[in-house]
Amino acid sequence: MKRALVALVLLFTACSITPSQLASDARLIASGIAAVTPVLALLAPSQATAINDASATAHAAAEAVARATGADTTVSVRTLARVVGELEPIGARYLPVGSREATLLSAAASLLPVLFGAVGLAGASKPGAMGVDEARKVLRGTGRI
Repeated sequence: MKRALVALVLLFTACSITPSQLASDARLIASGIAAVTPVLALLAPSQATAINDASATAHAAAEAVARATGADTTVSVRTLARVVGELEPIGARYLPVGSREATLLSAAASLLPVLFGAVGLAGASKPGAMGVDEARKVLRGTGRI
């Protein structure tokens, strides 16, 4: 019940964000991914090319969110979610729990429900491990890591 309530609150919060907040959140996710990429590539050298490609894809998708509208925004948000989804299992395998990089990756994943809700894809993403405000702080470098 509590999880459903949190998801509902996230949905209502997400749907009311401005286009500039949507762009900012997308860029925060991409910056978190960019910060995690070098460490993941070093720890998983056999996957370094895919990890670096994922980071570039996330950056391009975030910029597309910043300038797109309608269906284009939805595609870009899905792309960001796909990248996070690709990196999460690698991070879970190689990053120490509680490390800066693991926290950044968790924060990036925690913002996805906001983006999904804002583009009308509510329910397509599970609630994150941390609250939206805390995730933004972590990704901005002002939250606890």
